[in-house]
Amino acid sequence: MPLNNTSDRYNYIYGNAVRKLEIPFQDDDFQIPQTGIAAGGISPARKTVPYPLSPPSRKPRRRRKAENALDFDWKYTVILTVAAFVIIASAIFYVRGTVVLHDLGGQITTLKEERTRLQGKQTALKNEIDKATNLEDIRTYAMNKLGLVYPDSDHILYYADDNDDYMRQYDSVDTGR
Repeated sequence: MPLNNTSDRYNYIYGNAVRKLEIPFQDDDFQIPQTGIAAGGISPARKTVPYPLSPPSRKPRRRRKAENALDFDWKYTVILTVAAFVIIASAIFYVRGTVVLHDLGGQITTLKEERTRLQGKQTALKNEIDKATNLEDIRTYAMNKLGLVYPDSDHILYYADDNDDYMRQYDSVDTGR
């Protein structure tokens, strides 16, 4: 509510329903009673009004309201525009985030389905490899075509290890014979 002039401020502070003091016009015909200051009266030099009075408005009330309604205040318009911009920007940001989140959820579902399909395919390939591997065929191939033989009991070396924590890789292995 802009308070552009003294009259508007006065009406805002004191209201328009407050009883106003009636002070007669101060012209040459008006005589202030001569009473002494000591007696509690008004001094002749004092001719001020205790409250600032607004000049009587000559415009009808309806016309004043219409003029006040047409007043344009840039400060409030700028604040309203900035607030509207912030609200619209946050709404766009929220909707965009929701759409991205929905798209990512769809991609996650697709990738999980592909992972499940690939795991099934991997399991099938492992089973096929296990079925194709025949240890007896490998043993006969190694013995007949490559000339490999199983070791005899005198070719086997045993060693004793006192430490179970780790294996010493570069130490010599003691034979237990």
